[in-house]
Amino acid sequence: MNKKTKWFLGIFFGLILLILIAWKLVKNFKIEKFLEEKAQTELNKLWPNRVVFDFDDLTFRFFSKNASISNVRLTIFSESGADTLANLKIELITANWASYKDFFTDDTIKVKALRLDKVFSDVPFDFEKLKPKASEDAGSSTPFKIAVGDIILSNSELNFYKERGEQTGQFTSAYELVIQDVFYDSEKEFMPAGGGIGAVELKTNAMDYYLPDGFYRVQIRNTIFRPLVGEAQINDVLLKPVYDWKEFAAKKEVLTSYIALKVDSIQLKDITIPKGTMKAAIAEEIRVYQPSLSVLRDKNYILPDDRFVPIIIDQLEDMELPVFIRKVLVENMFIEYIEKPEGKQSTGKITFNDLTGTIRHFTNIADSVEALDASLEILASAKVFNKAVLSAEIVYGLQTENGDFSATGSLEPMQLTAFNDFIGVVLPVNIQEGQNDGVYFTFSGTRYSTTGRMRFRYSDLKINVDSEKIESQFIRNSLAFLANVALPKFNPRPNGKFRVGQINFERDTRKSMFNYWSQSLVTGFKSTLGASAPAEIEQNRNSNEEESFWSKLGFGKNKEKKN
Repeated sequence: MNKKTKWFLGIFFGLILLILIAWKLVKNFKIEKFLEEKAQTELNKLWPNRVVFDFDDLTFRFFSKNASISNVRLTIFSESGADTLANLKIELITANWASYKDFFTDDTIKVKALRLDKVFSDVPFDFEKLKPKASEDAGSSTPFKIAVGDIILSNSELNFYKERGEQTGQFTSAYELVIQDVFYDSEKEFMPAGGGIGAVELKTNAMDYYLPDGFYRVQIRNTIFRPLVGEAQINDVLLKPVYDWKEFAAKKEVLTSYIALKVDSIQLKDITIPKGTMKAAIAEEIRVYQPSLSVLRDKNYILPDDRFVPIIIDQLEDMELPVFIRKVLVENMFIEYIEKPEGKQSTGKITFNDLTGTIRHFTNIADSVEALDASLEILASAKVFNKAVLSAEIVYGLQTENGDFSATGSLEPMQLTAFNDFIGVVLPVNIQEGQNDGVYFTFSGTRYSTTGRMRFRYSDLKINVDSEKIESQFIRNSLAFLANVALPKFNPRPNGKFRVGQINFERDTRKSMFNYWSQSLVTGFKSTLGASAPAEIEQNRNSNEEESFWSKLGFGKNKEKKN
């Protein structure tokens, strides 16, 4: 290569380099100018005279094919202009691209990655307050397309508030968000699950939510949510009252439940995002691992007459959010119910261990109910006092007029003295001895009443009356008399007669659905023991006869005795 050629090539490439550097500077200036003016103009169209937007610095790196903006700040004021409605702060935004041709000359702006670091947002739960004004010139805007390989938000925090400066209704969480393969065409409807987004992964940490009622708080250690794959994992969930039991009850001023719930983890599978909306909860399966539920009730407070608690299907149908969950699985759950009786400070407790359960067809979508011909099914089994298994199946008709349901179940044999942990505190009696030889029940009902039958086999039952808990001498003597003389010690009796309990209960609509179920069963136990009429008395053959009630008292022989 001769000298002239070398000089020519040197001058040529030098000019190219100077042109590129000059072009870079011009582009950098124009982009910054464009961003400053365009952002403020467009934001003021959406929230007229309610927006302040600025940033510290824009850096355009020509050879590295990237640009960054530091310390972006956006503030939206209320319509009055006096109060701050929402804040957004982003410490650093970085964009990089693979090709200038793709970035500047194609009909689609192509960005390799868009990274947002330390995004801090503070917004109201009531999104209507943030609703922007409809753009008047939306139809005349210039069409554009943009494709982004990765959008990454890291080291970020989110805060929702109900009322500014109040703890009640406040939600906070640290999070990281990765969105891949984003494509947006301004002339078409954006469909995240229909090609608009390739993948989404949201990770949260230290989630904290104070419920709007002001009495409860939910904390979650971390979550992983992949909505387009239909998967979610939630770890270490804790629902707990804000106050201790005594202060909680005093602030409520009425009889209510004090609830604490811990869950090891929750898995959601096959989550579906309905086309055209994000406002629905649809999943094929939810698994709940090792939940622990504690319920305390202080009956020294009055139950309000105007309280009304709807049954589960009414609560489901009244939800504004469409819900369809085909199956909920609960594994290894622990439940304890603790009650402080009226006029007492001592407490009675009943526990359920190793509970496993399945809920099927949890939905309020009428089309799903009709298509599946489905009912809400609740199946559960647990050890009562960690001794004997209680099993139950409850089926509710969905979209029915009367709230029709049916229940069947059983309790394995166990010593009845285990129930003294509860009965011995809430009632002036305790079980001295007795064996449950098996309980089987079936009942059905509506929103307001139940009827059914119970087969309760027991033996060697003896009940003591705690006279110190009864003020009236007459009542004390009467209960002692009935407990030790009149109460049958066996069912079936030695004479072969088996008393089938009658379940018959009118619901108190001020109380929960669990109270409705349990009190229905209580009527069956009372009927079996003789406190009310039985459903039936069966006569079994080849059985020994027990002394009749009158024989015990010494008034003659038992006339039914066989020779």
